[in-house]
Amino acid sequence: MEACEEAKGGSAISIHHLQPL
Repeated sequence: MEACEEAKGGSAISIHHLQPL
């Protein structure tokens, strides 16, 4: 899910760790 990380720029990472949806 590297695309998600690049899309948000970091914010997504925190969310993915809590809720990987």
